[in-house]
Amino acid sequence: QTELGEIHRLVGAADVLSTPLTRKLAWFGKVLTVVILVLAGLTFVVGVFRGEDAAYMLTAAVALAVGAIPEGLPAAVTITMAIGVGRMVERHAIIRKLPAVEALGSATVICSDKTGTLTLGRPLVTAIEAFDAGHAPGPGPSPDRLVQLAASLEADTRHPLAHALLQRAQELELPLLPVQQPRTIAGDGLEGEVEGYGRCRLGRPGWIAASGVAFAPEQQRWLEAQEACGATVVALSAEQQLLALLAIEDLMRPDAPEALAELQTMGLRLGVLSGDRQGPVKRLGAALGLRPEQLA
Repeated sequence: QTELGEIHRLVGAADVLSTPLTRKLAWFGKVLTVVILVLAGLTFVVGVFRGEDAAYMLTAAVALAVGAIPEGLPAAVTITMAIGVGRMVERHAIIRKLPAVEALGSATVICSDKTGTLTLGRPLVTAIEAFDAGHAPGPGPSPDRLVQLAASLEADTRHPLAHALLQRAQELELPLLPVQQPRTIAGDGLEGEVEGYGRCRLGRPGWIAASGVAFAPEQQRWLEAQEACGATVVALSAEQQLLALLAIEDLMRPDAPEALAELQTMGLRLGVLSGDRQGPVKRLGAALGLRPEQLA
């Protein structure tokens, strides 16, 4: 029940990490121990055979055994790995455990996530297609006003797409409009009363269409083209009239192609593992120069 006892218990309960390097060091230690014991024994036997004092030769043999043990080797390996971790931190790579440095150096295949690793990790509004009451591109509400309306409807939600709209409205310095009787429909979208617009809806194009809003062929083509490029499209309507289609996309990190190219020059095989839709994953893979079999 002492502090030293508690330390001893914690050290004894710690997990022992086994890596290729630690296994090589253990094997080297066993071989070295056998060699040292053999040399120490030969030293003692040869000395006694030549007439030296047995006690003196025993002391010499023990001294040889103690002096030949590389007790500083584990510390040197640990310090070397710590220096490597420090250099990786300077390049913005954080390693939680030192043996991970060795495992990383032994890797031959690197599989990366998509969202937040190869992409920015935050959806952005990338395109807006506005329509007038006749469903043709024209002088309806300006794109800025449409963003303001969409962001106002999303003001009290936590969906990633809401963050994209709110961020865009903030960039344009647009104040949010008051929304009366807001209502969220899980998996579809949301609706509410906005002064000057009436009853507004924002959400999946399929849900908006099911509510009675008609989509013209050119609108459907625009929607499908954006989705084919990997974007998520949301529809905005007011009083059963389609006001706009907004494309929201998680863009590729600008430094991702260079980073992957550098890994490939090191002889590493690359892959992307993502739970996202196949369309965005394939589009990102094509932009990064990855083959379809490298995507999952």
